Amino acid sequence: MSGVPEQGFDTEAGYVAAIDAVLAVTQQSLCVFDGDMVRMGLEQPARCESLGHILASSGDHPLRIVVHDRKPLERASPRLLKLLQRHPDRMEVRQTPKSLRHLADCFLLGDARHGVVRFHAQQPRGKLFLDDVDATLPWQMRFDELWEAATSGISATRLGL
Repeated sequence: MSGVPEQGFDTEAGYVAAIDAVLAVTQQSLCVFDGDMVRMGLEQPARCESLGHILASSGDHPLRIVVHDRKPLERASPRLLKLLQRHPDRMEVRQTPKSLRHLADCFLLGDARHGVVRFHAQQPRGKLFLDDVDATLPWQMRFDELWEAATSGISATRLGL
């Protein structure tokens, strides 16, 4: 079931625009895989507001994040940590095991039908797909595998919040 044709990007600005496009149409759930969440810019006020809307939606764990390194998130993402504090039952952050930290891509999936894929974290090249379950499915399956392999990363109680 294809929606809008896949769109490529090859700049940081294109990557950011693709993330904003997915956040604009996501209503119920968001899955994020990234090395450290720095380049995604989810800490930005408008993006955190979008995440807050998703967290207010129905469903279990509407926001799931898998990172290789949780330290940048703990040190430099007060807005995201505040969301975690307010919604500990609806948002979860996990960390990949050492055996998977060689993975260099990153992606963001909304409602299992929208997505942004960056082929390598150090290169701004990737693709955006909207309203395309077929394009999203393999990435969603990959995220689910990463989620199962990952361990608890950050929690509201660990932060003492």
